[in-house]
Amino acid sequence: MGYTSADTSSNPLIYNKEVLDTSNSFFRTYFQAPKDGVYLFFWNMEAFQRRLESFLQVNDQTVGRTIGDGRTANVDSSSNLVIVRLHKNDNVKVMHDGEADNYQTMISGYFLFP
Repeated sequence: MGYTSADTSSNPLIYNKEVLDTSNSFFRTYFQAPKDGVYLFFWNMEAFQRRLESFLQVNDQTVGRTIGDGRTANVDSSSNLVIVRLHKNDNVKVMHDGEADNYQTMISGYFLFP
């Protein structure tokens, strides 16, 4: 699992803090599948006083999306969960179209079964 702690206004989203990575497969901007199988990814984006869209991509193909709008209520979180079959070395990343607030923006990925 990774989460942000600084400015995230670049594409793809940069996660600069890592909590747990038992397979050494999570990098600053992407996850690389260590083996074939079915994986679950959950991500949350927090928009502070702005609209924010994010896209979960596997090998540059969008498989999930979030939209948050913090312009009215100041802060808005948007989350999504995707279950996807990956092959070894497939690349998973979060792309975004704005700036994410750093306190609640995170991603988690789990290997479910082969």
